[in-house]
Amino acid sequence: MLCAPKAKKIVYIKDKLYNHCWVNPNNTSNDPKQKREFNDRRIIGIKNLREVWNKEGYFKFDVAKIEFLKWAYAGNYWRSNKKIDKKVVEAIGKDLLKDEVLNLLDKNTRNGIKKMIENAKS
Repeated sequence: MLCAPKAKKIVYIKDKLYNHCWVNPNNTSNDPKQKREFNDRRIIGIKNLREVWNKEGYFKFDVAKIEFLKWAYAGNYWRSNKKIDKKVVEAIGKDLLKDEVLNLLDKNTRNGIKKMIENAKS
């Protein structure tokens, strides 16, 4: 995510090249402490990337706003946790969660982020 705005060319492909499956209930990724630490690191990552992109001026471009929101949301879309949603919404920032920015997104991502915002308020 730090390299994308500096790339001279980016190509998108439809192929799914990564699949993660939790099949072992004893796996450390199912440990509540591990999940908490993962969520904390993810929120720090969102804040750090936002700070760098903001400093570099990337958010003046709609494509950067779109990619940042898709990336920030992608790590959260399958969760339904009000506490985490609130932290993610705060890390993203109100300026990027305005309707004029959200309307740049595809319908599914936009609706998912709106649901996350509502979940964070309740």
